[in-house]
Amino acid sequence: MTAAILDLFTGTGRPDVMALPFLGEATCAPMEVRYPKSIECPRCHRLYPGRGFSSHVFACVALPARFEASHVKADTCWLWLGPFSPQGYGRLGHHYAHRVAYELYVGPIPEGLTIDHLCRVTMCVNPAHLEAVTLAENIRRASVRTVCKRGHPFVEDNIYVRPDTRKRQCLTCLRMRSVINNARQRTA
Repeated sequence: MTAAILDLFTGTGRPDVMALPFLGEATCAPMEVRYPKSIECPRCHRLYPGRGFSSHVFACVALPARFEASHVKADTCWLWLGPFSPQGYGRLGHHYAHRVAYELYVGPIPEGLTIDHLCRVTMCVNPAHLEAVTLAENIRRASVRTVCKRGHPFVEDNIYVRPDTRKRQCLTCLRMRSVINNARQRTA
């Protein structure tokens, strides 16, 4: 079987095939790949190392175009129309849409900070409603919510506290979910 493989490579005259004397067999020569030292981005004009440029092109050129096509500017919030995560945050590929919006319109997110929605609407991508804060501050702000993620008020007669987790839930949302689940069960 080795002789059959050797016959394929010997006598072909191909420049990428060479014999290695210490192995006694013919093999393909390794091709040397050279990356440029740095490349300038055509959009932001920053210099990037040659190897990391393709990921930057996606973030700098492709993401903004997809972002602009996937939201609608309402009265105050810019509402995300694309796919959502289970928690209600807009997704743009592997990126959260609100983080893309912040980086496009405000600048890079500082190390160690997260993005907080000041309007408390998780599908909002309006950069004026986004602020870079510490995780502790974001959690503190989220614990004193006055509305649910769909905008229903968290007043005493619209709150259900789960006995197992002691977390507050919106009764309006629970009732809507119950109606939807019951309709699904009737049609199934």
